[in-house]
Amino acid sequence: MNRKSTTVSFHGPHQAGVATRAQDHVLLLAYDLPAGAGLRPLLTAWTALLADAAAGTCAATELTGADPARLTATLGVGPALLRRLGRPLPEGLTDLPAFDRDALDPGLCGGDLLVQLCADDVHVLHQTAAALTRLAGERPRWRQAGFRQSVRGTPRNLLAFKDGTENPPADDVWLRHGPFAGGTCMVVRRVALDVPAFTAMPIPRQEAAIGRSLASGAPLGARLETDPADLALLPPSAHLRVCHHSRDGGARMLRRGYSYAGDRPGDEGLLFIAFMRDLRLFTAMQRRMDAADAITPATTTRGSAVFAVLPGVAQDGVLGLSPLGL
Repeated sequence: MNRKSTTVSFHGPHQAGVATRAQDHVLLLAYDLPAGAGLRPLLTAWTALLADAAAGTCAATELTGADPARLTATLGVGPALLRRLGRPLPEGLTDLPAFDRDALDPGLCGGDLLVQLCADDVHVLHQTAAALTRLAGERPRWRQAGFRQSVRGTPRNLLAFKDGTENPPADDVWLRHGPFAGGTCMVVRRVALDVPAFTAMPIPRQEAAIGRSLASGAPLGARLETDPADLALLPPSAHLRVCHHSRDGGARMLRRGYSYAGDRPGDEGLLFIAFMRDLRLFTAMQRRMDAADAITPATTTRGSAVFAVLPGVAQDGVLGLSPLGL
């Protein structure tokens, strides 16, 4: 495989890693900034490092000779940092309320800066993370790795169902106005799944809970995975029916989910990552899930955070300087 085929451009009007075809691995790194931290020098150093790493030309010790393996880096800014800087939050960046299945660990929540690293080689992610952390001079507040089934077409999640079938075009999620125009809003949720309990159910019950065929991924009553769902044919508590975008006036979120496996036996689940113009869309969907979704009893959310994803940057530019007023 030649170098051209393994690189994704770091520069452009939007950051890579949102609309980019999803890679096999993700690593999320959330950092807190100590009082008096030099944010401009940090963003300058990170921009140079990440641009070179994505191009496969990075001279950092950690990345010397590494093939980029379609590495993308997506940088987001937490609401608390924007408030400390006296910067207006994008209109759609809202704090999330408490939800019924939340059992949040503060050590897995929040953060001033988030870097989402994605690549087809997990080693590249850890090498890039080491270089970022060295430049930051701070260990991450939290970090979370995830993986996807490496297949053509829609991958399956840990419940064995196809996950991510109906994603919208990326144009549906970019912010259009204000300092963050060209960016988007991001929600990250670490959702533990009771996989043994769910998969022990008879397959027809599993399919009724999801609203799709286990084998094909097609909506119940349809033939193909890509067929539109006839919601009238689905059980009222089917996940597909409860979360369908028609319930939100057509507003859409772009999901970029991964599976995760934790350090403790039985700690496994969904690393839910989604991008949208307004996080109230996620809140409305999650409220419906709490009230009626058949898969909700098999879920417990341990980590949660929201971020404003910065607009992209041109060649020789620095990520975030204009939106953050630096």
